[in-house]
Amino acid sequence: MAPRAPLLHLLPLALISCNTTGFGAISFSPIYSYVEGCVPVVVRGSGFGGDVKVTFGATPLEQVALPDPATEPLNVGYDVYGIVPAAVGPGYAPVTVSSGGHSATIKSEFYYVACPGAGQVDAVYPYDGVKAGDTVTLYGCNLDPALHRVSVGYSDPVPVTSTCRSAEASFVAPTMPDGTFTIHVVDNDGNILFPTTGCGSDLGLAVQNLPHPGALVPPRDTAPDTGGSYCANPSISYGE
Repeated sequence: MAPRAPLLHLLPLALISCNTTGFGAISFSPIYSYVEGCVPVVVRGSGFGGDVKVTFGATPLEQVALPDPATEPLNVGYDVYGIVPAAVGPGYAPVTVSSGGHSATIKSEFYYVACPGAGQVDAVYPYDGVKAGDTVTLYGCNLDPALHRVSVGYSDPVPVTSTCRSAEASFVAPTMPDGTFTIHVVDNDGNILFPTTGCGSDLGLAVQNLPHPGALVPPRDTAPDTGGSYCANPSISYGE
């Protein structure tokens, strides 16, 4: 009789469906954000109960949520969702998970990046099919409603409203013809703060095509030291 094939390929499914593994904290994604936080994150491990808590350094994870058993039955006990809290400054922060009297710190640490400049925009949503009156959200850092406004293409600047500290801000899309327009962050005197000089369309990133709202464009490794804005060229498109 021929030997039976090993059943190792069934092991992960068995562990997930039975949830027989002990408590542990394994990973998180994404692995960094600006110091303002505000980025959606998922922390993965096993043995997570309804009392699960997560800290980044000494700061609790914000807006903690657990998988819905009706729609994510295989993630129950293994994932916890939330929003990255703010940090006091750039650098590494240990991520610790506790539940059911157990506690574990993930080996890799979360990294907080210093904002490279004023009015930094890395992503825009929605980025197409925009019409006048729509609410458009900017994702980045150092977005201050008291100091900054937004100009779409050649439009007059419009005010912005903070939606998560200085990492997210929204504005009401002004009336514009169909087409694609660069978003400029300006100060109260109308001076363009972002994109900075030299960030032309040939150098800009397609930040409007990021996979989901809040996705973070990786900043340059030297960003905390240069003080110069990360070169991106955010834009939105009007029309169908």
